[in-house]
Amino acid sequence: MTDDLAVVSATRQRTGYLRETSIMLGCRFTSVAMILAAPFVLGIGAALAQAAKPELTWAPCGDIPDTECAGLPVPIDYARPGDGTITLRLARAPAVDAAKRGLVLLLLPGGPGVGITEIMGGEMRSAQHVAEFQRQYDVVTFDPRGIGKSSPIKCDPATAPTAEMPMDRTPTQAEFEAVARANAAFIEGCAKASGALLWHLSATDTAQDIERIRQALSPNDGIVSYAASYGSAYAAAYHAQCDERAGCVRALCRVVRARGEMQAARQRPGRRVRCCHCA
Repeated sequence: MTDDLAVVSATRQRTGYLRETSIMLGCRFTSVAMILAAPFVLGIGAALAQAAKPELTWAPCGDIPDTECAGLPVPIDYARPGDGTITLRLARAPAVDAAKRGLVLLLLPGGPGVGITEIMGGEMRSAQHVAEFQRQYDVVTFDPRGIGKSSPIKCDPATAPTAEMPMDRTPTQAEFEAVARANAAFIEGCAKASGALLWHLSATDTAQDIERIRQALSPNDGIVSYAASYGSAYAAAYHAQCDERAGCVRALCRVVRARGEMQAARQRPGRRVRCCHCA
């Protein structure tokens, strides 16, 4: 069956469903000593929180020009970190100015189904203003768990559902049951091929991955992050798990404001900000 497996990525956009959001991760906005007490906040657990900084080995991606890639092991289930890991694929476009390397801008993928290729590859690289941001930051993104080269979910194409619901009327009970059976058979095949990971693909799981990425990139500092489309679901999940006492997230509601506010925040070292919601 292995030869017949196909990687499945959910690519439908949820237009208008999620508002564009930018978030800043880190309690204090300064390139010297930012503090983020998020390992415990996000439920990563004492063992992971106290573990050494994850080591990243960067090398040319090969399939994405002018970009470096690295692998980051993360638990399949953060509640049971001993039950196995997967490897997230990270990508980095280093800051042009060597003096500014280490200042991280993390782009959260949208979709769902979007990853490194869609953000760093081809025309989208220009649309995401990667080169412009490289003047100030190491621009980093990743393939979310189950997508791209981050342990992609696999399903048997032979069981792909063919039954469809009618779009111009209410389905009959027989039609509904036919679609349900087809979907159930397909998901069962995905579960057999992909294992436990299939049940740990939520925005909350990815929010915990984001914190693990922050630990690897900037363990003692905060990082700036931008999200749009489904990426804002990851941002919201991170925000929802944020301990307000730590002041670890500040939400910025509009992209035009975000760029100015990111620069302004960097000019206010030592300022502690509290969690807030977009208006």
